[in-house]
Amino acid sequence: MENTPARSGAARMITEGWSVSRSVVEKGRPRVSIGLPVYNGENYLRQGLESLLGQTYTDFELIIADNASTDSTEEICRGYAGDDPRIRYFRHESNRGASYNFNYVVHQARGRYFKWHAHDDACLPEYLERCVGVLDEAPETTVLCQCRSVLINDHGEHYAHYGQETRDIAADRPHDRLRQLVEELRLCTYVFGLIRTEALRGTRMIDSFVSADVVLLVELALRGKFVMAQDFLQLRRVHPESSRLKNTSPRDLREWFDPNSRFRLPLHPRMRYGLECLRSIWRAPLSVGERARCYATFVRSATRRRMRAEGGTREQAERNAAEGSGQGSERARPEGTVPAGASGRNH
Repeated sequence: MENTPARSGAARMITEGWSVSRSVVEKGRPRVSIGLPVYNGENYLRQGLESLLGQTYTDFELIIADNASTDSTEEICRGYAGDDPRIRYFRHESNRGASYNFNYVVHQARGRYFKWHAHDDACLPEYLERCVGVLDEAPETTVLCQCRSVLINDHGEHYAHYGQETRDIAADRPHDRLRQLVEELRLCTYVFGLIRTEALRGTRMIDSFVSADVVLLVELALRGKFVMAQDFLQLRRVHPESSRLKNTSPRDLREWFDPNSRFRLPLHPRMRYGLECLRSIWRAPLSVGERARCYATFVRSATRRRMRAEGGTREQAERNAAEGSGQGSERARPEGTVPAGASGRNH
């Protein structure tokens, strides 16, 4: 592992990124914060960065949190941070796990809206403009906007329009939104949408257990509505090194979220997921009656989904996508590779 000079705090900010971004702070806060947690992302990082920096909507900051990468990730990030004042680059002195890194970028965010971006994914240029427009026009009770996804492979080739997770989660009552979410989720694409920062910080964000991103979406759905814009502007890369395909055992996946989990008594991921969802219902700002309806809805919906053959597990959904056979996915028209500047999950 690369040795770097120790600095105060959990991470050190690269000097180039701070010196140029200080003027941005003085002029006012950006409207959007994009958080990019990364660990050893050299293979796809440049494409992801180019796709963000090429957005037609430009009032954003890009917060990169490097989880002590040992490849050329730091060099790549230093180069981009030195060239663009919107980039703030942090590097941790050791790998703190995906959960810590995902939450770190949220704590650093200054924008009204926040988006996580996986280093190996990409967005088409109109992505932010579309999502910001939706949230600006929507009431505060709409907490998230996402665009539909095109699946790409490790070479950046478009091979399918993702045909699931296409609906708004927009019922008026929290327990109805909970039912919609539990029955709709497959690849969990909503979590990479544009989120109201205040609403996100009212949740536990990405906790240190398997499927914590799903539990986060449960907490957000209990607080407000999701809009799924029907434009295919999100490029979701499915490849053998993604976290769900690379970490094949429950133990490996737990340690990906949090390296310290090896020292704790493990629960089966399904049991932990269920318990954490129930805990999220308990801590949500709900009336007694609505909380009871949410408990009943979650148990019914989760049981019904588990019994359905079509749903499968999260891991199976990703394998199906990797093989180009995801249920509900439509083969994309041949579009070549992701263009440089227009175009993920180790964090």
